[in-house]
Amino acid sequence: MKLKLDEKGAVVLQDGKPVYVAADGKEVAYDVPKLVSDLERVNGESAGRRKELESLETKLKVFDGLDPEEARKALELAKNLKDGDLIKADKAKELEAQLKRSIEDAYSAKEKGYAEKISGLEQSLADKDASFRRLLIKSDFGTSKFLAEKTFLTPDIAYDFLGKSFDIEEQGGEPRVVAKLNGQPIFSRANPSQYATTDEAIEVLIEHYPLKDRILKSAPGGAGSPPNNSGGGGAQGSEGLSSTQKIAAGLKAMQR
Repeated sequence: MKLKLDEKGAVVLQDGKPVYVAADGKEVAYDVPKLVSDLERVNGESAGRRKELESLETKLKVFDGLDPEEARKALELAKNLKDGDLIKADKAKELEAQLKRSIEDAYSAKEKGYAEKISGLEQSLADKDASFRRLLIKSDFGTSKFLAEKTFLTPDIAYDFLGKSFDIEEQGGEPRVVAKLNGQPIFSRANPSQYATTDEAIEVLIEHYPLKDRILKSAPGGAGSPPNNSGGGGAQGSEGLSSTQKIAAGLKAMQR
C-alpha cells in the first residue's frame, strides 16, 4: 500500500486524511488518529486476554492432569475394595505410577496449549505494533513540507531509504516519532530540549547525505535542477552507477 501523490509529489488528502492506494488500485483515506486509537484499544484488549489466560491457568493448576477416565477407574477401584482387603505393595506402586504418568501427560499437553496461545497472542501484538509504527511514520513522511518543497524525492522513496532511521517512542503516554543519526537522537533546532519533528529530522538526515545536491531543488552554489546522469560528487565505489543508484547507495550508507 502506497501514499497517493499528485503531479508535484505531494500527498493527496481527502477530508484532511492522507490517501493510500492498495495493490488492487483501490484508494482509501486513512484517519491516522483513529487508527492509533483503534490499535491502542486492540492492544489493550489483547493484553487483557493474556492476563485472563494467566489467571485461569493459575486457578486450574490444582486440577491439571486429572484424566476423567483414570479418575473414574480409581474411584471404582476404591469403591469395590472390601473392608479388610489390602492392595499389595507392587499393585499400589503400579497404580500410583499410572496415575502420575496420566497427570504429567495431561499437564504437559495443557501447558503446551497455553504456551502456543500466548505465543500466538504475542506475535499478533508484535505484528499490529509494527503495522502501527510503519503507518504512523509513513504518514509523517507524506505530510512533510521539506520533502515536497525542497527536494525531488517523493514521500515513498524517502521513506524506503530513511525510514529505518525513525522509530516510535512513548512520551507522556502518547506515541511520538523519533529519528536517530549515527545511533544518536536528533534534537529540534527550534526547541533544542525536545526531539526533532519528523520534518526537521528528514532535513538533518538529507544534510548529511553526500549527494544531497542531486536531491535538493535549490542546493548551495545555484544547483536547482533534477538529478541527472552527469559525473562528479559520487560516493566511493559508485563509478558506473546511474544517479538514482548513487542516491540509493548514499542514502543506505546513512543508515549504517
